[in-house]
Amino acid sequence: MRNALGEALTKAGEYLAAHDAFEEAARLARECGAEDELARAALGFEMASWAPGQPGVAAATMLREALAALRSGDSVTKVRLLSALARALIFCGNETQAIGVHRQAITMARRVGNRSALMSALVAALTVRATQPELSGERLGHIAEVQALARAAGDRVNELDAAAWSLFERIELGELDVWRAEIDVFERGANELRQPFF
Repeated sequence: MRNALGEALTKAGEYLAAHDAFEEAARLARECGAEDELARAALGFEMASWAPGQPGVAAATMLREALAALRSGDSVTKVRLLSALARALIFCGNETQAIGVHRQAITMARRVGNRSALMSALVAALTVRATQPELSGERLGHIAEVQALARAAGDRVNELDAAAWSLFERIELGELDVWRAEIDVFERGANELRQPFF
């Protein structure tokens, strides 16, 4: 129940209130030994931290706790937690470790064979840009793969998310003609979805 509240608050752009809901959900999950709910709370807390650009230290701590509570072996939940941890590590200033965790998430996602988890993993570390310009080609490859997977699944949110990251890459590469074409498509999609983060 608290996780559902946190998710609703995040979608509404009420990030601080969402933090409180996810922290309470995590506390309840610990008391009950509910590893799935702990993972859900950690994932929600990280999203509510990342979206407004808050530091990732608290999110990374919660994500590591949730990972430690999971059984060994590959799983969709573990892919999502690793993906979120990679992004949280970026917002802790630990980009080198983030890249390693990100690659681990992508490798596991491909083994698991879950399209949604793979999209999450591919998008997770796209925020590594200013200090890692040499990874631009890799990021564009991830963006293109997410867009193809999202289109095939009819997933407009992930398709638009990938399109937003493509805009950053194109402007940084000086590809202004491509950027102009992509911004028009992005704006139409954002107007359709009407979500606060787009």
